[in-house]
Amino acid sequence: MMRALWTAASGMKAQQTSMDTLSNNLSNINTTGYKKETARFQTLLYQNIQKKTTDSEGNQKPIGAQVGLGVKVAAISTEFEQGELTHTEGDFDFAIQGNGFFMIQMPDGSTAYTRNGHFTMAVNGTGYQLSTAEGYAVLDSEGNPITFDGTTDVTKLSFDNYGRIMLRGADNNPHLTGVTIGAAQFNNPAGLNKIGDSYF
Repeated sequence: MMRALWTAASGMKAQQTSMDTLSNNLSNINTTGYKKETARFQTLLYQNIQKKTTDSEGNQKPIGAQVGLGVKVAAISTEFEQGELTHTEGDFDFAIQGNGFFMIQMPDGSTAYTRNGHFTMAVNGTGYQLSTAEGYAVLDSEGNPITFDGTTDVTKLSFDNYGRIMLRGADNNPHLTGVTIGAAQFNNPAGLNKIGDSYF
């Protein structure tokens, strides 16, 4: 009887985790760059009740009697499929078509990765810096913060489909600055650790 109760309790606990995951997905339905999570289940150990079983006439059957001990959550995996691209009015909003993540410098100097391309041009001590909504620096393809000196007219900046940054010159034509917005790819993105705010 106790074994049956523990088995049933394991199912309820796993189902609660599944509901928590689903609730988190629903609550983040409008979060830019959020990736859906899915709970994966796994059976627990099986216990041998009888190694040998017999039929009503006493003949041995080829299988024993085993009982399962319930279920557990094996993993909560993140689905990294391409989401829907939404047009915004932001001058510095970006999106990645296909695989990849924007590289962001966190306050402690470490690099985080995100699919959230809602960026702004923030004023720093010496000029301008391409930043996230939280004020973290967006990194270029070399891993350096994307900054411009105070003499740069940021309204003349433009970007191509490859993330290369261009600046309109006196001839009103865009010229490459030599800076490209950094993007990273991973063989196993599901192995990234989530740290909140759509950062990995």
